[in-house]
Amino acid sequence: MSHTIYGHLTTPLPSRKIPRSELAATSAKEWADEFDNISWTAKNTDLRSFETCFGTLDPADFKRLNILYIPINREETLRTEGDVSSYFDIHIRGPVSLAWSSYPHLEFRSLERPLSRDISADDEVVVVDCAIFFRDVHCLAVLDHKRPGVIRENDWNVYGDNTAASQRLGRELRGYAHYYNTPLAMCFDGHYLLILRFRCDDKEDILDHDPDSWLIKCVPSQGDVGVRRALYQCVKDQYHRVCVPIPRTTVGRFTSFRPAGTGQTHWSYLHDNNSRQNYPSLPGCTKRLDERRKEMIWALNGVEIIREANVI
Repeated sequence: MSHTIYGHLTTPLPSRKIPRSELAATSAKEWADEFDNISWTAKNTDLRSFETCFGTLDPADFKRLNILYIPINREETLRTEGDVSSYFDIHIRGPVSLAWSSYPHLEFRSLERPLSRDISADDEVVVVDCAIFFRDVHCLAVLDHKRPGVIRENDWNVYGDNTAASQRLGRELRGYAHYYNTPLAMCFDGHYLLILRFRCDDKEDILDHDPDSWLIKCVPSQGDVGVRRALYQCVKDQYHRVCVPIPRTTVGRFTSFRPAGTGQTHWSYLHDNNSRQNYPSLPGCTKRLDERRKEMIWALNGVEIIREANVI
């Protein structure tokens, strides 16, 4: 047994205990009532299913995100939103943001006001706890902190119930997504990371399009690795959707393009009168994933026409 201050600080103690708060959970923002309720599609949230959607980690990412960021030498009790914010910044945000410290450099900003012009300079209400930016131009994702117990597993899992509490939180996340102009809105309460990704092509679509949802459980005894990996992969996926350029390709009267905020390739058809009509896919075209290079390949009649970067 160590009897020094250094030994006391560095000798690991039993895993952190995060008891359920006995306080009433609430999520009330007056401005959120201006937005419609959401009808979400809950996805399977075990890591294998999650990574099928968002891509697997390469060996370097896997190693970095699985290392305990600091020794587990304290028991932490989360009772307030401030406790959750501190816990998130140290154990989750810290290791994940380090992955973006070089190019592409992403900034994890606390209490950053949205770039939207829909908010007056005097409005101090619509400010999210964490916004992730690329080059001061693109807000890739927003993440709000809540007091423990706000995110209820029985509401948000695959067989969840549509309750007044979940709708209140859903309206708030829709509002954040709209004001910050990003389809990716998340919430963390110390027990769960809730991920909503709205199925939209632009900012206005967020108002009336519904999201897919993932619920990732926080497991302190595992160093919250699952939450870190989920946050990292969501941000990585959104970065590719918004910021990774693809070559503009013309096939006959069709030209490829990428609607803002989606990263998904669409096709524009040029009519004889010079008007254009947009399509989500090219007729007769197939897509497949190149597992080795992590690229999505578009092919027409067996001939490759586009390669899209899929994983950093």
